[in-house]
Amino acid sequence: SVASARRIINMFLDAVDFNETCDDLQIKLPDPKNMAELNHLAGRWADVSSVYGLMNGHLAAMDGWAPRTEMPRNEPNQADYYSGHYQMYSLNIQAMCDPDLIFLYMSVAGPGKINDIRAFSRLKGLREWFDLLPDTFFASADNAYPLSRKILIPFSGSSSGIECN
Repeated sequence: SVASARRIINMFLDAVDFNETCDDLQIKLPDPKNMAELNHLAGRWADVSSVYGLMNGHLAAMDGWAPRTEMPRNEPNQADYYSGHYQMYSLNIQAMCDPDLIFLYMSVAGPGKINDIRAFSRLKGLREWFDLLPDTFFASADNAYPLSRKILIPFSGSSSGIECN
């Protein structure tokens, strides 16, 4: 039933987002001024990495997600929620995780029509967190995000075959 589905969704959200009893499951970014915490997280990524020290300082993996929704009934511009890429009504959710796939960050960044780079530009708190990170730390993301010293993206398209890359 619809009521049961809503109850289960709320139970999940309460467990993931409002869990006050298990600190390990709290959704929170590491303190950018706490070098011990940052080094510990980077070390955990190094332990699961197969690139043998080439990614020292890696803190998180970041990506967007488009969960399917119903067409919103009370919105003045319902088309904003329609993702032409996925051919469905959705939201744009931005998230980052640690090496154990535990969320460090999650936010509903906008309706499904917007792409990841536009969604990321709306996340003032996350962008400020990146600005506060020391230069030796970074997150990885796909090429839908802006390349910077703090966000590394893979080479794609024609640039991936260039030997110096």
